[in-house]
Amino acid sequence: MSNHLSKATKQIGMTQKQSLRQPAQKLYEELNAVEETLQFYDKDIMKIYTGSELGKAIGEIEGVGPITATAILSLGNLNVFKNGRQFAAFLGLTPREHSSGNKQRLLGINANSG
Repeated sequence: MSNHLSKATKQIGMTQKQSLRQPAQKLYEELNAVEETLQFYDKDIMKIYTGSELGKAIGEIEGVGPITATAILSLGNLNVFKNGRQFAAFLGLTPREHSSGNKQRLLGINANSG
């Protein structure tokens, strides 16, 4: 991301549009600060993830990476959920529903269903 912004900022700097230079430079600096913050948190998450055997085990599940595994670790006691369905609902993973009349059909699970 920084590379693209750096090129854009240089191009704006070469133009005659003085009015664009300062806002573009400010935007570039703000985005660099956000990128540094994200890198800080990514390192922190990786420390937690790699320092936990449970975190690594959770991370081996297909579709689960360090961020999700660390988020699950942060929940603490997972026994508060009666079953996997409650846990999935807590995460926002709900089955798609296609129902009519008295028939209820639950389809695949995704994060945008409900």
